[in-house]
Amino acid sequence: MKSFIALSLFISTLILPSILNAQTSSTCPSSLQNSMNNYPLCSQSNIDCKVFLSNIISSCNSLGCNVYYFYVFDVTPKGANAPHYYGESCNVAIWVPASSSQNIGVVDSKNSQCIPAHSYINVDSLALVENIPLSGVSFDLYYSSDRYRSGFSYSPKDLGLGGWAPEILHHYDVTHKVIYYGYGGQRPIQAQNNGGNLLVTSNDARELYVFDSTGRHLQTKDALTGNLKYSFSYDSGGKLLSIQDQFAKTINIDRSVSGQIKIISAYNQTNTITLNSEELLVSLTNANNESYLVTYSQDGYLDSFTKPEGQKSTVSYDSHGYVTKDLGAGGDFVSLLRSYEEASKTQTVVSSTALGRQTTYKTTVTELGSNHSIEEAYGEIIDKINEEQGNDSSSGSQGVIYTSMKEQDPRYGWMAPYTKSSSYSIVNSNINLQAQTSKSFVNSILTTTTTLQNDPTRTYVTSYDTLNKVYTSTSPLNRKVISILNAQDQVSKIQVGSLAPINLSYDVEGRTKQIKQQNTQLDFEYDLRGNIKSMTNSLGQSVSYNYDNDNRVIQQINPDGSSVGFSYDKNGNITSITPSGKQAHQFSYNLMELASSYLPPSIQAQALGHETYEYNLDKQIIKLNKPDGNSLSYVYEDSSGLLTQISGANESLIMSYVANSKLVKTISNSNGIALSYSYLGKILKSVSTTGEITSNLNLNYNPDTSIAEIQVLVSDGVISSVMQNYDKDGLLVQSGSELLTRDDVGNITNVSLGKVTQSNSYDNLAQLVNTRHEIQGKDKRTMSFTYERDTLGRIVKKTEEEVWGQSSRWIKPRKRKVLSYDYDKQGRLTKVLEHGHALREYVYDANGNRIALKTHHQVIKAKYDEQDRLTQYGNTEYEYNANGELIAKSEKVISRFANFWGRFFPRLRTKVLRTEYSYNDFGELIKIVLPRGKVIEYVIDPQGRRIGKKVNGQLV
Repeated sequence: MKSFIALSLFISTLILPSILNAQTSSTCPSSLQNSMNNYPLCSQSNIDCKVFLSNIISSCNSLGCNVYYFYVFDVTPKGANAPHYYGESCNVAIWVPASSSQNIGVVDSKNSQCIPAHSYINVDSLALVENIPLSGVSFDLYYSSDRYRSGFSYSPKDLGLGGWAPEILHHYDVTHKVIYYGYGGQRPIQAQNNGGNLLVTSNDARELYVFDSTGRHLQTKDALTGNLKYSFSYDSGGKLLSIQDQFAKTINIDRSVSGQIKIISAYNQTNTITLNSEELLVSLTNANNESYLVTYSQDGYLDSFTKPEGQKSTVSYDSHGYVTKDLGAGGDFVSLLRSYEEASKTQTVVSSTALGRQTTYKTTVTELGSNHSIEEAYGEIIDKINEEQGNDSSSGSQGVIYTSMKEQDPRYGWMAPYTKSSSYSIVNSNINLQAQTSKSFVNSILTTTTTLQNDPTRTYVTSYDTLNKVYTSTSPLNRKVISILNAQDQVSKIQVGSLAPINLSYDVEGRTKQIKQQNTQLDFEYDLRGNIKSMTNSLGQSVSYNYDNDNRVIQQINPDGSSVGFSYDKNGNITSITPSGKQAHQFSYNLMELASSYLPPSIQAQALGHETYEYNLDKQIIKLNKPDGNSLSYVYEDSSGLLTQISGANESLIMSYVANSKLVKTISNSNGIALSYSYLGKILKSVSTTGEITSNLNLNYNPDTSIAEIQVLVSDGVISSVMQNYDKDGLLVQSGSELLTRDDVGNITNVSLGKVTQSNSYDNLAQLVNTRHEIQGKDKRTMSFTYERDTLGRIVKKTEEEVWGQSSRWIKPRKRKVLSYDYDKQGRLTKVLEHGHALREYVYDANGNRIALKTHHQVIKAKYDEQDRLTQYGNTEYEYNANGELIAKSEKVISRFANFWGRFFPRLRTKVLRTEYSYNDFGELIKIVLPRGKVIEYVIDPQGRRIGKKVNGQLV
């Protein structure tokens, strides 16, 4: 062991500095070999040193650059168990890890997988990534453990934020040509030199990052417009001082108190960081006095992370800094076992949960990119190939194959490649979805053209005019959407086809001030912390909000003065909702931050409706304890973790799955009803119902995955088939014999089915203003509805007209009815008028329950309990069980009792008509007993759908 440590130190102190200072070129393999042989370590008899040119020569990842060569260095002590060191270089990029971990190299995080944990673990780097939210700031602070490994050239501690970084602040490693994102990701990329600064785009070419010559992040710009999004300032020691956005809103870093750092938002909310002696963040307290606590190993690896509510997760690492276990406060964990195969340069990681479910990840870094293989606990294997400048592909156990080819962006080259062509296919099927894309940048206009299925009539074109700041999207059928940006790159106008434009305005801080379309508008006001204070509609009705010190909504005040209250635990989980005029609905959580109980308001001082939830160590629910004392139990397959059974006191559901997948194959219930599913790849192909009621649904698809035909076979053996057709924009225009016509924004304007037709017309807000139905034939019949709307789009007037056509025998005159509607400040319907006369009026309580209906003849009142369940409506009373399910309805019917003398002296008689309801263990209505004894039963399928009805035991 001592010799191993000495060897590691020797290589890290002697070889590593020399290699990092080496200057390589396309002609330097021999000189590098000679220089390697001159190293003292390489002259020893027990050490082999090699340098050679890789088989693959790759162009670099920058615009207009020369071809770069990849060189590989091997420093190998002789002996079967000797540690191995190697490094790769692109131009001057040489990285020799100072350990024997046999690192696979840097993998673009966009191609990597994340292992679910208490934050997340990058499967390629086996780095723990954790984050802490900040009060008053739109980004989080992030920690990534790989930044603390031996030989790593970049330390987040240099930022002076305790080893954590804002997610929007990145670093460029100029030596190894890697961008390290603030949120924990990374990407190998050759930066473009621009006047002494270095430029790198995001993968999607939306952002442009500007670094100085040392890799320090100076600015983030919009890659399309060039406008500034963020700028970063530092002190002379490289510590972050401030972040300013495009609207001059500034986040300041205050280090005036020793051992403390204050992150002060643009709205003066303070987040306080406390440092340990190693200048690592050990606590962060937000503006609501809620603290996150962190501990570290002596190497800077995060050992434990405690949330404000006290849930503590602990992390273990191996000697190379790879995560081996992430243990939660509730006993849940993920353990990781890593191995490395030298011959194939493949890393294998086996992830195991607390219940022993294993997922296997394999990663191989090649000269062109990276290969990934994932074997899920349930058996599915997905293989992916990602090439930085070539082809990508993925294939899985279910026969799904995806392939794509990349091309250089016309502005940024290989820094921001786009997908030139792609296909999605399924073996043994006709599914083959294809897309071809090209980009051009001519005369300051960036144009993207995408053609589907190699059909030139299915071409979508999107263009951006950089001078006039205009986006235009055009569909194959020339349906257009035009968006205009303001000087700050915010959308100021949206024009959809022939509709009225949507106009947006902003305040000086870039916040939305108004959204307006014709006479409809929504205005926003903000409080001193930048939160939305109120929203006011075009009728002057406002909803306002109050917040806690961490900017969480604690009260919503409605236009009529009613309000809803919200409370949270220290982690931000909602713990209560208090409706207006009611008691609170309460929620609690376990150590895994999963909901553990729900307690609705008490009824007559009794705690009714209390539900609790239990989970296993893999965070899967295993029991739902219902208020009536019964429960639902959930059973999972041991190795796959797939749900196989849900059982109640009397009923159960049993599930099976397609081999090596999580696709449900069958579901059956205790009543003998079963559903069977088949698939094309992962697309549903058919559903069969067996048992008391039988049926079969079959779906046929077009190559582009749209449904071509729906076939239904019912129990009488009759097959019903409905063909589907689409326009070039992919919108449905025919379903069986039904034909649909659409306008320039896709609204349905005409529908025809045999002798029946329907025509629709819309206003320039795409709101339906008239619909007309006609039945052709001997006695033609027409029914039309005309709508008038207020500025909120609500119907305030409806005119109904009905006309019967002329026949040889009779003529039916025109019928016409005009209905008007009034609403209260909450948008609830309060009055219905017919030809100007009140027909019905509605009254509501503070929580929106309708408590009265007024007509010409009567007033019907309603009552509700504390849980807002209807208990009485007029002469009808309603009863509920402990679970809140309606179990009985009792209606008092008053009638005149008239015998012989009753004709002269009538008496009133009251009779109660009682209807009773029964439910299965899953809360589904299965039986109704009507007042006169008739019994109605429902046949329920395993998905909870009613598929049959029985009256007195007979299917009807």
